[in-house]
Amino acid sequence: MSSSEMETVLVVCADADKCAEIVARLQDDGASVVGSAHTAGLALALTAQMAPRSAILVGETAGRRNADELAQALSDTWGVECFVLRHDDEITQLAAIGCAAEAPTPGLEALRRARLQ
Repeated sequence: MSSSEMETVLVVCADADKCAEIVARLQDDGASVVGSAHTAGLALALTAQMAPRSAILVGETAGRRNADELAQALSDTWGVECFVLRHDDEITQLAAIGCAAEAPTPGLEALRRARLQ
């Protein structure tokens, strides 16, 4: 992916340590992490300001919206490609889907690179 096509990703995770690990892995692989959030409200505000192409939601969010509701709002309002992960092994599973896809989306590529094992 060229620098002009760099994947911009928002990471949403209530667990600060897991969030930091995912952000570090994404950044190590060249993705531009536009921010991290632990609540749905903060994720919505960051998305409005930073316009990420993808969002990785790990576990449930703190606040009024759950991860599925937040993903729906991000997708419907801003067209953000969202990946809701409930368990660490889902990162690996989605990465496999992205690798097998004929034309993997940038979000799946970023997720593949960030998998936690």
